[in-house]
Amino acid sequence: MRLYFRFLPPLPPGTVKYDSLALIGKVAVPKLVIHGEHDEIIPLWMGKRLYETASPPKEFYLIRGATHNDTYLAGGEDYFKKLKQFMNNLTP
Repeated sequence: MRLYFRFLPPLPPGTVKYDSLALIGKVAVPKLVIHGEHDEIIPLWMGKRLYETASPPKEFYLIRGATHNDTYLAGGEDYFKKLKQFMNNLTP
């Protein structure tokens, strides 16, 4: 929220935080980070940083031309193939 509303005061202590960057290193399961190239909500550099901070196994999937809410549309058939491939690799 501070990224877009810097003029607002910080949230009071104890407020729910979504500090994905601090938590992602503790996630041991396989991760697929999907990001739209033109995401207007979460900047691409943030998605890349989250991926870089994550522990393996991990995969980054950049969808060219996609924004925040149209990754499946911009990605088309390849998007669904990637999801299926990722999920199939989760089962032994």
